[in-house]
Amino acid sequence: MKKKKEYGNTEFAIKFKNDFVTKVENSIINPKQYKVKSSVGGGNWANIPWIAIFDKLITESAQDGYYPVYLFREDMSGFYLSLNQGVTKVAKTYKKNKRQVLKVRAENFRAKLNVREDFSLQEINLRISNSQQSSKLYEFGNIYAKYYDSRNIPNDQALVEDLNYILNLYQELIYNDNDEIQDISSKIFEIKKLKYHLRVERNSRISKLVKDKKGYICEACSFDFENKYGSLGKDYIEAHHLSPISTLEPGKIEMDLVDDFAVLCSNCHRMIHRLDNPSNLEELKKMIKNCNKTTTLSSSQSSVQSFSHNSHLEKSVEP
Repeated sequence: MKKKKEYGNTEFAIKFKNDFVTKVENSIINPKQYKVKSSVGGGNWANIPWIAIFDKLITESAQDGYYPVYLFREDMSGFYLSLNQGVTKVAKTYKKNKRQVLKVRAENFRAKLNVREDFSLQEINLRISNSQQSSKLYEFGNIYAKYYDSRNIPNDQALVEDLNYILNLYQELIYNDNDEIQDISSKIFEIKKLKYHLRVERNSRISKLVKDKKGYICEACSFDFENKYGSLGKDYIEAHHLSPISTLEPGKIEMDLVDDFAVLCSNCHRMIHRLDNPSNLEELKKMIKNCNKTTTLSSSQSSVQSFSHNSHLEKSVEP
């Protein structure tokens, strides 16, 4: 195949854009949840033809987010099924070190997943002849991948199983990356606000500053990781962004490390995100206090009942 020629309506281009995409769509267990897109180029052949699968609530574009994608090597010697990142937005946002940014993000995503051995490729080689091509960034954006040699492609059943396996990984990553999103049917706008809220509190630089300022004791329940786990729990706590989600808008905002954040243990952090208003630390404290009172009362009642029962037994065995 001569890449520099216009692909026009060549047999391969038609098959790639129609038959291959249809086959992928028909192989997905929950097809309505996903959107499948492909590209062989915009007039001339693309260096790296691809077929991507997007969860509609995460992204419908290959430019940002993360998603499973079939990436075909430039020389067509084989292809990868890769859990990868959208590179276009990164390339526009970061004028320098964009490759390093993708690598760091990929490493962060890997830490949230356990994969089987045949999907454990962390480095991929698309055999791109021009190292300056933007498609080269997909090599750095790869999270995990599996490689298929064009001379030894598995049967359809194996390919379908692999596809649905990586879709399960995709959902696992979505859950682990946005696990506080309780209602996936919420409006996209509200989900975007929540994701922005979570990005703020997961910013490692901000998180460190908050912990240095506020310490490592949970502000809701007073749990101390070091007291419980010794040296393993030393200097561990989670930072929670208190600004109401309804007020958030993407962009530069001023944040007060004391007033706009709380330090919480892992359980309290999860629970505060289940409140109707995840900014209401006082409500969470009140709930904990009330539950503690109930638990204490129940324990007291149980002790009284036990004492009364034992006293009765003692009297019954008196000579």
